[in-house]
Amino acid sequence: MSDKQITSSKQRPLMYISQPDFTPAPGGMQQSFVVKQSTRVSEEKELEVRDEVSKVLEEKTDDIKESEPKRTRKKRFSEMDIEERIQFFINLPDNLPKTMCQITTKDRSYRGVILSYEEGLVSIKTLTSPRKVEIQLDDIEAINAIGF
Repeated sequence: MSDKQITSSKQRPLMYISQPDFTPAPGGMQQSFVVKQSTRVSEEKELEVRDEVSKVLEEKTDDIKESEPKRTRKKRFSEMDIEERIQFFINLPDNLPKTMCQITTKDRSYRGVILSYEEGLVSIKTLTSPRKVEIQLDDIEAINAIGF
């Protein structure tokens, strides 16, 4: 190494354009510390408290399980019977578009939207005719969802 490299490595890094003479600040170090000594008595008390807390929690969870009603899961569309399918189509939320369905009767098949269901009569707006068609519930053999 050259002399210039040796002298430059001993110098402090330049922090400002004009270098003021600052005295280095001493680093603050931790001077004292505290160690807690665990006693056998405190550990026994802690175990007793844990046992009491676990017993109380078990009792509360048992009470909650008893008071909580059993949830029934929603039926799949394929598991519904004909009347439940009609109610499903009628009670769709307003923000969803009306769902097209295929209604198969003893005589023929209809494609359209179910409008209403009153006293055993199902009103359908079909794709082929501008008027609504009314069908008896007993005549319907199957209802399948087609889409929007």
